[in-house]
Amino acid sequence: MHTNLTMLVYTYIFKSLSLKTNMVNFGIIGCGKIGTKHIDFLTKIDGTRVLGVSDIIEKRMKDAAVKCKAKIYSNYKEMLKIPEIDLVNICSPTGLHASMAIDALNAGKHVLCEKPMCLNVKDADKIIEAAKINNKKLFVVKQNRHNLPIRILKDALNKGMFGKLYGINANIIWNRRAEYYNEEPWRGKKELDGGALATQASHFVDIVQWIGGKVKSVYAKTERFNHDIETEDTGAIILKFESGALGTIYYTVCAYNKNIEGSLTVLGIKGSAKIGGEYLNKVEHWNVEGYPLPIKSEESHPANDYGSYKGSSSKHDYVFREVIKKIIGDEDAIIVDALEGRKSVEIIEAAHLSTKLGKEIFLPLK
Repeated sequence: MHTNLTMLVYTYIFKSLSLKTNMVNFGIIGCGKIGTKHIDFLTKIDGTRVLGVSDIIEKRMKDAAVKCKAKIYSNYKEMLKIPEIDLVNICSPTGLHASMAIDALNAGKHVLCEKPMCLNVKDADKIIEAAKINNKKLFVVKQNRHNLPIRILKDALNKGMFGKLYGINANIIWNRRAEYYNEEPWRGKKELDGGALATQASHFVDIVQWIGGKVKSVYAKTERFNHDIETEDTGAIILKFESGALGTIYYTVCAYNKNIEGSLTVLGIKGSAKIGGEYLNKVEHWNVEGYPLPIKSEESHPANDYGSYKGSSSKHDYVFREVIKKIIGDEDAIIVDALEGRKSVEIIEAAHLSTKLGKEIFLPLK
């Protein structure tokens, strides 16, 4: 289709999203550090507007509302009744994601949910069913897929430049002090946080399965070494892929004093690469037959800063832009939908089940 005609079509669809405006209207559930960061990004993206914010803590809800000139709702269900809201952005504790996403979908809203989408596949399937019944879309925030080194790696893999893969390794060696867990009462709780694998390492679980393909089995050991919390703070996971490749994920939030690395190593019969830095933002090794590393391969911007701790590199704006493109009809938009988000949820649940039972867990989970 001719470019100008495409833009006209997109503009028409874009304008029809809302009943009264030509904006994509957001509602935000959860105004903590991540929710506030989402608001910061959204206020800088043309064609978006935050109409409502909701949080159980009144002060931070009001502070967030001032940033984006939105109305406040102490009960998020009241916000869901606003017909002009097109998409609900869920930034609440992980254990609340499923119920809130289902409520939003049943209210006729699209949903963008922070990672992971939920804590078990039973809830994931309920979310997927709600999206299907209501003919709405659910997206999951997986911003690391947009990191420049990851895009370079994925492009080479898609072209078959690595040949057959035999090994994928992720290391997440981070620090979370006691203050981090004390900042919010839900952190470190089984029902709301889910543990370091779900909260800190889930982006890496997503990247590993995105690159390695369908996972056949999971074997894991997890421990709590250095925090007074309900959940694990360290774990080691072995993955077997349907392709025959092996994968490993080692994660901890017990690194002394500060983060050491968040890295991904991929090994194939025709090439090997390591993406490292603290947050998958630097190519540390690249040796691929007939495929030299592009000159620009390192992120130029810093990691997200959420107050007293840092997160993965700042690609949330890419997530929002791609989600908006998908909603207005661009089938080439790079998004993570509910079916894709379910994959990492299943691996995480299988890892905890393996630890509990002391054996290899085969997928799919029953």
